[in-house]
Amino acid sequence: MTLAAITMTAPEAASPVQMYRATYSPDDNKLRLYAASRLDPETYKKVHDAGFRWAPRQALFVAPAWTPGREDVLLSLAGEIEDEDSTLAERQEARAERFTGYSGKAGQ
Repeated sequence: MTLAAITMTAPEAASPVQMYRATYSPDDNKLRLYAASRLDPETYKKVHDAGFRWAPRQALFVAPAWTPGREDVLLSLAGEIEDEDSTLAERQEARAERFTGYSGKAGQ
């Protein structure tokens, strides 16, 4: 590979589109944003102002419902919005496991 080719491909690898993954689930009408690394303050403000909240146990940002504005934010970051990989039942099971962990800690 030549230096010119390396120079041309490096910016693509650092592209914000590569750093984010956006999903939508019609089952629960939620938009989710998966970030490969911590958001910079400007991006965090943009995401937070659109109504997304950090879900630390799931390691993602989630918005409680689809809106055109939230869709626009995700498209500007990820380039596209995919179908959510996990089913509603799988997410409910994971949530139940998290809450079981919470109640176990409360009893200690």
